Amino acid sequence: IEMKGAVLSVVPDSGIADIDEKFGKEGPWKFDICMDSMNRGSDAYVSNDKCYELMGRRMIDDILKGFNTCLFCYGQTGTGKTTTIMGDQEAGPGVLRRLLDDVFVEVTKMRANGSTVDIDIQMLEVYNEDFNDLLLEKGKKKEKITTRILPGGVTVIGATTKVVNSADECQDLIDFGNSNRTVAATAMNPQ
Repeated sequence: IEMKGAVLSVVPDSGIADIDEKFGKEGPWKFDICMDSMNRGSDAYVSNDKCYELMGRRMIDDILKGFNTCLFCYGQTGTGKTTTIMGDQEAGPGVLRRLLDDVFVEVTKMRANGSTVDIDIQMLEVYNEDFNDLLLEKGKKKEKITTRILPGGVTVIGATTKVVNSADECQDLIDFGNSNRTVAATAMNPQ
C-alpha cells in the first residue's frame, strides 16, 4: 500500500502473487485525509496529537453551534482504532478525550458569559447489525433503538441519554459503557 497526500493506492507487483492478483487492479482511492499511524518514519505518519488536529478539533466549532456530532472509527481488528480514539500510555490521550477536554473549556467560557449550555451523551455499539445501548444500567429494560432522519439531522431514539457537566463525568460514563461492550471471537481474533 502506498500513500501520497490524500490518495491511497495498492502497489502492483508486490511480489506476493495472492495480493497482486486480488488487489493489483484496485484503487487508487482519494480521501479527505490519509493517515499512517504504523510507520513513524513515514511522511504520512500521524500521532494521536496530529490526528486530533486534523479530525477532532474541527468538530468543536460544529458542537458549539449546536450541531449533533459523531466520532466514528472503523477498521479491521488490531489496526489501532481504540488507541486512536481512547489513547494509551505510549500514544497519549486519544481523540475522544482531547475533544471532550476542549469542549468543556469552551463550555466554561460560554457559561461565564451568561450562556446556558446543556450537553447530553449517548454511547452505542453496532454489533451484528443491531444497536446496543452501552449506558443502559443493569436491570433496566432494553428499548429498541432506532434512528430518524429529521430536517435538523439524525436523531437516535430509545438509547439512554445522560447529562454531563465535565470531561471527567464523560470519561466515567465511557468507562462504564466500555465495560458493557460485546466481546466475542471473530475470524481475526479467535481467542
